[in-house]
Formats: sequence, C-alpha cells, structure tokens
Amino acid sequence: MPGAKVCLQFISPAVGGRASPAVLSEKYRPHFRVGDGEYLGVQFVAGDDAPAPIGVPIDAQVTFPYAPQVNYEPLRLGVQFQILEGRRIVGVGVITELTA
Repeated sequence: MPGAKVCLQFISPAVGGRASPAVLSEKYRPHFRVGDGEYLGVQFVAGDDAPAPIGVPIDAQVTFPYAPQVNYEPLRLGVQFQILEGRRIVGVGVITELTA
C-alpha cells in the first residue's frame, strides 16, 4: 500500500491542538491537508504505542488507505501539511520519503 514517512509535531492545546497526546498506532486515522486543499485520509503504521509528545518533532510512517480512488498527489516529497481531526488542526508535518 502506498504511503509516506513523515516528520510531524502536534500543537499545544493552548492554540487549539489535542488535549492529550496521540498514540500513533494503526487505529489513529486523521487527515492530512496541504494548504487549503482537500482532506486526505491517512492511517499510521503500527508504532510502539507510546503517546506522541506535544510540541516535539517525531518521525512516523503512514499509509494512504484510499489510494488509488483518492488522489494523494498533493502529498509529495518535502511538502508541508496540516494534521486534522475533523475540522481542527492538531499538528503539522512534512513528507520525508514516499513509500510503495
């Protein structure tokens, strides 16, 4: 399944981010959005089940579960994106590698 390696950072609840750290397991399925583009559903690859610290850059891996029906082309190498839960921006990140 296509996907990407990403470097991301969750934002503080003081500026609208998550109240509690996210666990980056396959159960976490937020959306990524580039600029004002469409919401692109992603799924995190199973990690160590440790909560992602707020405000600290971390590396992770995601898959693009709706490809090829959904066009994930905006998520190109080096592009910056927002992490959304519903309409709320909870973090930001950058694509560091595309995977097959």
